Amino acid sequence: REAQVISVVALSEDGSLLGWALGSPNPARLNAPIRIPALREALFRPALFFQLAVGTLAALRHPFNPPPGGVELTYLGVAPAARGAGVGRRLLQAFLTAAGSAPVELSVETDNAPALALYARFGFTTQRSYREGRYLRHRMARLSHEK
Repeated sequence: REAQVISVVALSEDGSLLGWALGSPNPARLNAPIRIPALREALFRPALFFQLAVGTLAALRHPFNPPPGGVELTYLGVAPAARGAGVGRRLLQAFLTAAGSAPVELSVETDNAPALALYARFGFTTQRSYREGRYLRHRMARLSHEK
């Protein structure tokens, strides 16, 4: 049976969260459980409501669906205190290992230099750039599973 979610978590020795990576062959399904709580929160935070609305419109205009058999890396985050220590590299490697030979796609803000460098080291290339509200993003893909 095919995995619906790939999740990798990095914890420190004391159990605190250092980082996480999360993705799926079906990103819409992955995001479905957070839609209602996000909308509730947005009702009380106008800036968040605006960003959600813009993001939703962008997703409708430019839907991202991984290629057949592909996986989308939807979230990769490293705690501020753990940045620069190789946590992101290890999380990405573990995620790609779990994805196996599947092509992997992701979106990243164009001004996130550390993430762009990390993804480039792992063979991701920019497929296109697009604007989502006030954010300019790259859509990147790693079509080869060799690393």
